[in-house]
Amino acid sequence: MLITAPQLFGAVVACGLGYAEGARLSRELGSWQVISWALVLSLPVMLPLMWLTWPKSLEEVGFAAWASLIYIAVFSMFIGFLFWYRGLALGGIVAA
Repeated sequence: MLITAPQLFGAVVACGLGYAEGARLSRELGSWQVISWALVLSLPVMLPLMWLTWPKSLEEVGFAAWASLIYIAVFSMFIGFLFWYRGLALGGIVAA
């Protein structure tokens, strides 16, 4: 799949808007609720992608892959975004 400059620019703009909206919402809801709702709202997109890329057998997936998935899901994504949105809510969207 070829990614062009306009697609990359659109992705950067969409991410920036998402971060700004998440920071605004974290002032009202709290950072843990913002990331939790973001995960719930992304589920309809992620489930078909998961289904398309699911391996034929779970025996093909090794321990290192499962451990990596759990680490990224818990620490990098969930806990990391808790602090990220809390920091944006405290410091302001423009300051970050």
